[in-house]
Parts: sequence; structure tokens; C-alpha cells
Amino acid sequence: MVATGVLPMGEALASVSMPTILLLYALMVVSAQLRLSGGYTAAAVAVSRLAGRVEKLRGRSFCRVGVCSRTERTERRAYAERRG
Repeated sequence: MVATGVLPMGEALASVSMPTILLLYALMVVSAQLRLSGGYTAAAVAVSRLAGRVEKLRGRSFCRVGVCSRTERTERRAYAERRG
């Protein structure tokens, strides 16, 4: 957008969030370490063991998503109450 002149360079630079950039960098480092240590392979093997039992895999996935969603909603509600 800067190249086409739609967005001024100053506005583009102001919209960059350094904490987000640092978080992405840290996640890339963690991902590289997981790859080198075989973490992704171990996860793939664990998932493939459950692949023969699709219902079990699906059920566990739904449960994990539900727990994460509930936790996130609870934290959001608690944050809103603290802020008043």
C-alpha cells in the first residue's frame, strides 16, 4: 500500500506493533527448536496413533477446543469485571 501511495510511510511505520513482532520472532525460534528436537515428529506420531479411531480423535479435539474456549471466555469476563 505504501508503494502505491495509498498509505503514507509514517502511518505504516506507526501501525507496526513491536511486541507483536517480538512475539512472532520468539515463536519462530520455538518452532525451529521443535523441528530440530523432533517435537513435530512426536506430535505427528501421537496423532497418527489415534487416526485409526477417528471418533476418539474427534472427541478429544472437541473437548480441548471447548476447554480452551471456556477458559478464554472466563478470563475475558474476569478482565472486564476488573476494569469496571
